[in-house]
Amino acid sequence: MHDRLREFPDAAAMVSSLADEIVARLKAGAAERGHASMAVSGGTTPGAVFDALCQRDAPWEKTWITLSDERWIAPDRDGSNEHLARTRLLRGKAAPAHFVGLKTDDATPDAG
Repeated sequence: MHDRLREFPDAAAMVSSLADEIVARLKAGAAERGHASMAVSGGTTPGAVFDALCQRDAPWEKTWITLSDERWIAPDRDGSNEHLARTRLLRGKAAPAHFVGLKTDDATPDAG
């Protein structure tokens, strides 16, 4: 990781640059270890990056994706980070990626 501030002319340029950086790291991971992995966040911030990533060529079939956190709601509901990942990232070219969700069928996070 580099300690530097990068400025972009607009949000679209930032999203494109970030997606390119993520793809480069996925490719490096797959080349070095035979697979790549990443943990993604939810909320409103990553949606545009997910939209860009799912259009890019990457070793998706060798990539494992999980969540950095999750709300304890059904994974198919708005507000679920898994729902965001499935509807905005795990489609298009990224559809072959392997996904490991955090939510179980248990009633509470402590039980899960």
